[in-house]
Amino acid sequence: MATFQHIFFMAIVRMNNNSKVVLTKYGSDQYIAKLEAFLSQPKFNSFMADNMGKRNGWANKNEGYKVCLYGERDLICIAFTSMQVPEGVAYSGLIADTMAQFEQAFRGKWQDAAEGAFNSKFKKTFARLFKEYDKIEEKSKIAKLTKDVEAVTNVMSGNIAKALENLNETNKLQQSTNQLAENAERFNKKAKAVKCHQLIQGLKLKAMVFLIFVIVILVVLAMAGVFDPKNSDDSGTTKVSEAPAPARRLESWEIDWNY
Repeated sequence: MATFQHIFFMAIVRMNNNSKVVLTKYGSDQYIAKLEAFLSQPKFNSFMADNMGKRNGWANKNEGYKVCLYGERDLICIAFTSMQVPEGVAYSGLIADTMAQFEQAFRGKWQDAAEGAFNSKFKKTFARLFKEYDKIEEKSKIAKLTKDVEAVTNVMSGNIAKALENLNETNKLQQSTNQLAENAERFNKKAKAVKCHQLIQGLKLKAMVFLIFVIVILVVLAMAGVFDPKNSDDSGTTKVSEAPAPARRLESWEIDWNY
């Protein structure tokens, strides 16, 4: 087995309740005992159960290696690497690729497999991954670029989320504006109706006042006798008196007894 400068040993473990089954392992034999000691820790199962989906690791500076763990769906990947391997290379690169290729190769089989069932079948894949990720300088650059891309993606996702949120707020504002416009239109209609009603009431009041005024005038005139019937003597017709008959001329033979 070839030796590597930075990737020392890896194992994929199935954890069910209190049992741990090493499905496959690869690397320097000196780390087998370290793996067994690591898995035999009393609180290992409870710790991993509480930290599934999280990056976990320990460093042994005295011996110059660190342990990187990551678990998903009862499947745990453990990697023993040098202290120089960046976290991004170890987790986002080596462990992520190993778990993805393992699940792709043995989907539906690893759940009930016995210990060491995939040692020979996954050996070539392990060898290729060890060779690829042992070049940490190249992988560090790729990891940095990947991290930058993820950062940009996160920023863009945040911007898109904010844009969608602003769009929702704009829609709500538009709805509020439309509602206000409808309320204003209803208010204007009611105001016009009230104004018309008040105008009609004012006209009615003026008509009533005018009618009362006319009635008062008529009553005053009636009390003044303007409407009483006039006597015939006082009527405007002037009687024409007959002219007295002219005195008859006495004949000579008549005697004016009045003389």
